[in-house]
Amino acid sequence: MNLEILQNRFDFLLKGNKKQFYIKLKNDYPNLRKLYLKTIQIDYLISIRELLAADQLLRNKPFVNDKNFSSYLSIIDSISFLRFKELVNQNGFPGHSIIGYYSDLTPLIAHMVMINEESFNYLDSLMKNAINQGEFEPNDYAWIIDRRRLFANLGFSIYGGTWPEEEYENIEDIKNVDKRRKAIYLPTLEQDSKITGRKLPPEYSKLK
Repeated sequence: MNLEILQNRFDFLLKGNKKQFYIKLKNDYPNLRKLYLKTIQIDYLISIRELLAADQLLRNKPFVNDKNFSSYLSIIDSISFLRFKELVNQNGFPGHSIIGYYSDLTPLIAHMVMINEESFNYLDSLMKNAINQGEFEPNDYAWIIDRRRLFANLGFSIYGGTWPEEEYENIEDIKNVDKRRKAIYLPTLEQDSKITGRKLPPEYSKLK
């Protein structure tokens, strides 16, 4: 942890007594990291990483140009889903407190929700419960749901979209987008725009 970089990026957080807090945090980091790692179920984390590795295998060369690529993906995603359900039944949902914050869980779920309605409903329920318990990021959930809508041709995004990063995608029922975002503990689109720097959709601005 580089205090100078931290100070340059978050100068407003480091004014006054807060600067001492971050200096102390820097000094305490080695012990805090050890304490954090003690709470992680390493075997579970390894199992999730193995699923992710299999998930990514066919999404990288040399299979991408194969005429059977889509079929390969369906097979690997279905296998991943069955294994994921088995792990959840044994250990619970792999949330932050179980396998850590940086677990690469999002792309794995994003692919598994595309299998069929059964997989989507199962994973959607898990994610929503985990969000309410502080075990899964609302932003990751919104990204997964909007990505699924885009890739499965289910309509426009309902939370703000996934690409491009500099602007919001077309949003379905935009007058109620903030209600949907609030339900999963996300800031309003206007507040999000101030945080991310993305330009608000004209249709949204007209509502204000």
